[in-house]
Amino acid sequence: MDEESWFISLSTATGGFVGWLNARLQVDDMCQVSVNSLQDPINMCVPGLNGWGGTISADEAQGRLAEYTDMVYPSSILTGLALGFLVGALLVGAWKFGRTKGRIRVKVVNEHDE
Repeated sequence: MDEESWFISLSTATGGFVGWLNARLQVDDMCQVSVNSLQDPINMCVPGLNGWGGTISADEAQGRLAEYTDMVYPSSILTGLALGFLVGALLVGAWKFGRTKGRIRVKVVNEHDE
């Protein structure tokens, strides 16, 4: 693989990783609920007390986490991959343009050689 392909692949992978981190933080924020208690905020995606005197079952917590994950992860990761690819392609294009700028190839035809 040439240098340009490696750079585009690396920037795409970096964008996907950043998208994954963003999705993880979004899901963590969605799970947190403020109930104005001593245990504030309550993580609704973990089994245990819910802050209103009830409990969260393991199935309920797992279902809520799966719902939030299905809602957030695909779009965030795909957006990160697409933006990483775009940035990589633009930077490689600018780099190649900068390398070739000023070097215009002109074919000179000598009339006496014919």
